[in-house]
Amino acid sequence: MTISEHTVSHSPRVFLSYSHDSTEHCDRVLALAQQLRRDGIDVELDQFHQHELIHWPRWCEEQLRPEKSDFVLCVCTVEYKRRIEGKVAADVGKGVFWEGTLIYNYLYDDKGNSRCVPVYLDDSDAKEIPAILRGYPRFRVNNLGLDNTESNYVSLYR
Repeated sequence: MTISEHTVSHSPRVFLSYSHDSTEHCDRVLALAQQLRRDGIDVELDQFHQHELIHWPRWCEEQLRPEKSDFVLCVCTVEYKRRIEGKVAADVGKGVFWEGTLIYNYLYDDKGNSRCVPVYLDDSDAKEIPAILRGYPRFRVNNLGLDNTESNYVSLYR
């Protein structure tokens, strides 16, 4: 099943996987999540739960389950790629490394990918997509909102 063939009877549920590269990057990821929510997508993001006492590894694992999230948007940056691919010190980027391990397992078990979508924001490029996701449809999100039908955001939304 491809992404375009994926149909759901409810509002699509999306989990955003990303690295906390900088405050500015986290703000851009939050803006993406908020726009998707405004456009009717059920989005989960760690930033929505900052003040709750949550066991983060378990929460991430739950969000990545197919029954919980129809899609996982992997917001790719140089740092996200390094962390997913385990190219940082063991005490750096544990959350993204954990999510990446789970994503690898899903792709391996499914022998393909119908859920994990590489996304890179306007200040990144396709070289920053982790190797495990390079062969799949990707979206460069350069402006948010459905008002510009030529934008990649609209393509991602569809």
